[in-house]
Parts: sequence; C-alpha cells; structure tokens
Amino acid sequence: WMLQNPNNPLSFDTFSRIKEGRVLRVLDSKAPEDQACINGAPSVQDSLSTESRERFHALCELLQQLGISYILDNRLVRGLDYYNHTAFEFTVDNDQTQASRPIALLAGGRYDMLASTMNAKHPIPAIGWAAGVERLVIELDHHHMKTSLGNDPSPVFIVPLLSSPVHDKIVRLRVLECATLLRAAGISSIVSHNQNDRDASATKSKTKSRQSIIRKGIKEAEKAKAQIACFVGEEEAERGAGCASLKNLSNGELFSNLTSSELISKIQALQIG
Repeated sequence: WMLQNPNNPLSFDTFSRIKEGRVLRVLDSKAPEDQACINGAPSVQDSLSTESRERFHALCELLQQLGISYILDNRLVRGLDYYNHTAFEFTVDNDQTQASRPIALLAGGRYDMLASTMNAKHPIPAIGWAAGVERLVIELDHHHMKTSLGNDPSPVFIVPLLSSPVHDKIVRLRVLECATLLRAAGISSIVSHNQNDRDASATKSKTKSRQSIIRKGIKEAEKAKAQIACFVGEEEAERGAGCASLKNLSNGELFSNLTSSELISKIQALQIG
C-alpha cells in the first residue's frame, strides 16, 4: 500500500524496511515525512488471520475479566523482527505535563518461533520483555513502595488442574484471579503454565485424574523451590474467585477448598511460622 501511493514520499529507512519485508517496523517510524503515510495505512487488525484474531480477542477478554485496563494501539510494534501475535507495553502517566505521552516501564511480546530460527526441532511458546530499571525505581519511590532484597518467603506455586475442555477456560481464569489476589496481599506467586499437566487418562475417574495432576504439580512446585502449593480445579473454580486448595510442602498438610480470605490467612500464617 505504501509503495503504491506516490503522494506519500517515504524516508530512506522506511523504504529500505519495506523492501526487506519488514513492513510492520514502518509503523514505528518517527521520520516526519512518514507520518502522513502511516496515519493513512490500513489497520493491522484488518489483516489478522483467524487464529491470531481469536487469540487476541481471548486475551482482551481475559484482561477485562481480571480488571486490567488497556489501550489498543495499532501502531505498537517491537524493534526486533521475531515477535509474533501480541506485542505490549506497560506504561504510567507522565506527570511533567498533561500533554506528555505515557512513559513505558517495560515492553515485550510473544516470540513462539524464535527457537526454530536457532535450529530447535519444535517451536517453543515464549514471551519476554525488557524493563528500564531506573524508571521502575523512580515509580516505586513515587508510590512510596519498598522492596526487599532476598528476604521474602519463597513464592507460592499455583497449579491449574486442567481435566476437561468444558471447564479448563474458567479454571485458567480462576488461577490468574488467585495469583492477582495473592500479589495484591503482598504474597509472591508463580503460576504453572505447563500445558502438559492434563492426565492422558482423563477419561477415567475424575478423582484419579485430579490426583495424578496434583502429584505432577507438587513435583513442579518442589523443583521451583516452593514451600507452599495452591491448586485450582473444577471444584475450586465453582466456589468463585480466589478459592483454592493449599498444601504445605514441608509437612504434607493439605487444606481443601479455602475461600479467598481463608487462603490469604493460611498462607500468611505458614510463611510466618
């Protein structure tokens, strides 16, 4: 489109990027002569494949369900070409002037195919980001937030008990709600994203399938050096946001179907003890 529009002269860098097939990088151009062409370019949303569109809509829906505000920016791209699907920035308001652009604290995106470019046998789903340490420190000071250096208890390890496609979507949501709840209470947490947790024998009894997944989750939590593991499955998900079962990995003690307030209190008591 850009090359076919003779009324919009392009900068040398933009013309070179288009010739090299790096078209999306054009959207990030700051050259004055490129702005009219960029503003008139078709929306990236109009060119998404069915898979990408469904993935992106699911992501936006999840953000809304978690109460995370976002702004859709069709001109947001990353400076490296291996990103795919979603790119993002975490921003804060710039207090210097009301007209100032928000300040990006960190930025990144998905790069599922990056491993394949380095001769990996199979694609490895991945996501990464880079942050400005100085900006993070300034923002922490601005909100009077303090951080400790290595003195925090080990993170709580949260395991989704995925057993059936019918319930997996709500279970994943409840897991993220649980992590959000714990972090808001000052409790560090790690969410297992191992999608191979589903028992191959899920067609057998639900009890056996659940127990098998829990055993695998405990091994994963122990490998991560966690002292406490939380489990969220169909039973916990039905009780509402923040509900989970908890296991003290130090002595094997199990607490089933805790409410959100019970979960926080129990974890805090175990970490203090």
